[in-house]
Amino acid sequence: MNYVDTVTLMQILNDGGEYALLDVRERARYASGHLLLAINLPLSGLELRIRRYVPRANSRIVLCDDGGGFAERAAEILSEGGYSDISVLEGGVGAWREAGHEVFRAHYAMTYAFGLYVEQHYGTPSISADELKSAMDKGKPFVLVDARPIGEVGSATIPGARSVPFSELAYRVRDLLPDDKTQLIVHCGAVTRGVLGTESLIEAGLENPILMASNGVRGWAHAGHELERGCDRVCGPVSAKSLEFSLAARSRITRNQDVGFITHEELSVWRDEAEQRTLHLVDIRSEEEYIAGHIAGSISVIGSELVGLYEDHIGTLNGRVCLIDDNGCRAATVASWLTRMGWPDVAVLKDALSGDQLEVGHEPSRCLLASPADTATIDAAQLASRIEADDVAVIDFSSSSAFAQGHIPGSWWTTRAYLGENAMLLPDVDTYVTTAQEPELALLAAHDLQRHCDGRVLALDGGNDAWTKLGKSMTRGAGRVIGPVEDIALDFLAKPNDDHETARAANTRNIEWQHSLLTKLERDASFAFPALKPRTTEFNQ
Repeated sequence: MNYVDTVTLMQILNDGGEYALLDVRERARYASGHLLLAINLPLSGLELRIRRYVPRANSRIVLCDDGGGFAERAAEILSEGGYSDISVLEGGVGAWREAGHEVFRAHYAMTYAFGLYVEQHYGTPSISADELKSAMDKGKPFVLVDARPIGEVGSATIPGARSVPFSELAYRVRDLLPDDKTQLIVHCGAVTRGVLGTESLIEAGLENPILMASNGVRGWAHAGHELERGCDRVCGPVSAKSLEFSLAARSRITRNQDVGFITHEELSVWRDEAEQRTLHLVDIRSEEEYIAGHIAGSISVIGSELVGLYEDHIGTLNGRVCLIDDNGCRAATVASWLTRMGWPDVAVLKDALSGDQLEVGHEPSRCLLASPADTATIDAAQLASRIEADDVAVIDFSSSSAFAQGHIPGSWWTTRAYLGENAMLLPDVDTYVTTAQEPELALLAAHDLQRHCDGRVLALDGGNDAWTKLGKSMTRGAGRVIGPVEDIALDFLAKPNDDHETARAANTRNIEWQHSLLTKLERDASFAFPALKPRTTEFNQ
């Protein structure tokens, strides 16, 4: 096992070369304290995600944890899967802290800090939650946009908002507004995507007055106002007038922020060099557009999420990033913000979708290791019969939130990360069946479980989806849980069922955390945002 100390890791983070700093603890442990630039890639699903996050097998990888042995286990998995340049941070996060370096709480600390940095630099025009509520009560005319994807918007939003991810705003804005005078108010869950959405429209040259709702959904809830849940308002097909505006917006953004473009021929060279320089080829359109036709080898990430939640998609930093959309407006918007965040090599593909060699369908699975040939399976009908006979225990390895939303009746939940410790807590039966939302995870878990128990282990062929396709019902609720639940940060954010005071306290902690980030970042020696160019488009008032 190759170890690096904190001094060597700091050199890696600052030498300008590519690296993947991966924290392989479960999400709650990562959220309790992590290195700023560490990407959270939990051990429990490592094989399913590593090729997407770190596509180059000879990438420089440093693994870290809190000294619990997760990093060493991850190193063995990656080595078995063909990765060749792997190190472990000696002493983990504790050693980093003891060396006097900053440790950050929660997820997306980098992008939260970036939103605050941009807002502070540009003086993004804003409206408070109480001012917005007053405008609503008085019936003042405005259009309200939530700059997050509909999945997040549906969980909670400011009443009346429509989901338009911020990378889509300049592309679709003329379809949102009835005229050139109506005010547009943009918000997100907290800060970053609301700030970047507002600033993107200002830079795009929109004539309408534009404001950002301060602190977004959390600010609204913190002020004591009711949230809307279950929102399903989205945009339809983009119109000709929006396309016309988006082309002008692309030109303005490209000129003002020096966005780089490459041709298909240049992309071919980048592909040929992908064993020496990592290439993240990212289609930043909607998932539906991606499915209808995309460039081979590209991954699908809505543009706003690539900026705001990049750690959920990309693990190799300082690699090449090539962005794909239909007319360049969305890609130019995303490229401008990634560059300002400090990504050194970002380009937009010219005429990206021209030609007739597009692939259709979902993004393919990229599991690191093929399931062992000796992993036995059981189909859903056979499992139903075994459950009826009460001679089997079903163990679900999905995320705990997915398990709570629906699981096979009577099944147990646990995580692969702690399977060695949790196996002794399983019910004493002759046969175990592993399942998960992702069939590959069920197969991997079956192989792991067989090493920790004496009973026979089978994997449900097709996972939970096979059960529902058979017409079988799922049970909601936390159900039977074995071992610690660490795949979500349970204690940091307000939850939908919290009472007002509990939710307010959680939102207060979150807002305080946000406002501490820039100060912590100033003390952190591993990274600093680039100096931002002055805005060349005046505020719209």
